[in-house]
Parts: sequence; C-alpha cells; structure tokens
Amino acid sequence: MRELDEATRPRAASGVPLRPDQQTAGRHLRAIHDNFRSELAAVLGAVEAVRQGAATPGDVRDAVHQLTWRQHREDIGSFCGQLCRFVTMHHTIEDQAMFPTVAALPGFAPVVERLMDEHHVVHERLVRVDEVLVRMQTDEAAFDDLAAAVGALSEVLLSHFLYEEEEMGEAMGLAGLLV
Repeated sequence: MRELDEATRPRAASGVPLRPDQQTAGRHLRAIHDNFRSELAAVLGAVEAVRQGAATPGDVRDAVHQLTWRQHREDIGSFCGQLCRFVTMHHTIEDQAMFPTVAALPGFAPVVERLMDEHHVVHERLVRVDEVLVRMQTDEAAFDDLAAAVGALSEVLLSHFLYEEEEMGEAMGLAGLLV
C-alpha cells in the first residue's frame, strides 16, 4: 500500500491576504472536512470500544452504518460502500470542478496533481478497513488488523485534509471558486 510522504508535498499557497468573500470557499471546504473528522472520531471510538470489550466487531460495523454520511443499508451493503461513496463523491467534485481551475493558477499544478494522487491513497485505506471489517464478522481475532487499518486511514485522511485546506483555501479564493 502506498504511503504519504508529507515532506515531498509541493507547496504553492503563499499567504496572500484574501477578502472575506474570497475566504468563503476555504471555510466551506474546512467545514466539510470537519464533518469527516467527526465521523472518523466516531469510528475510532467504536474501535476502542471493541478493544475495551464494550462492543463487538458487528457493533462497530453497525455504528459505521449509522454515521451521517451513510446511504440506506438496502442500497449499499458495506462500510466501504458507504464511506467510499461519499468520499468518492467529494473527491470527484474536487477533481472535476475545483482542481482544473486551480491547476491553471501559477504554481498550483503540482499541488493539484499531488492531491489527486492522495485521493487514491485514501481510497486504498478505505478499502482495507472494509476488508478487515468483513473478515471480522467470522474472525474476531482480526481485531488487531482492524485497529491498524483504521489507524492508517485516520493518519492518511487527517494529513490529506490538512494539506488540502492549507493549499486550496487560498487558491479557491483567488480563483473565485465555491464549494
């Protein structure tokens, strides 16, 4: 599985002062990411409940299905189906509606390319978490794998969100983009 190398991330944002109207898109992007952060904290809490013996792996999967970004269970049968669907929608919007405009700004093309690559790394982590959750339905001994997979997802997703907010807020404001 690929890792994120934070030290090699290109940087383009220069701290240009933005007018209040130019700050709106960056604040909105951060609010979307804050929702993801909250949901991720709920998943981490559920995993810790299993570790402490207060919940079963099935309870974790059920809790994940109840998160605010879930779709109807009848429509999507797995954790990845639910979370991946929303994350994929979020990344598709960025890839198609935001990144092409931002890439045209001086210096931002390498940042956009890196963010798009990181979308794939995030997806790999989502798939891994779901694989382990499915396996745990019949093999509770896989709990250590679940804790590791959720920890890896959390690390990558939180790092990605921060990088994206740092680089895209200014660019979105300068380009007049809304989220």
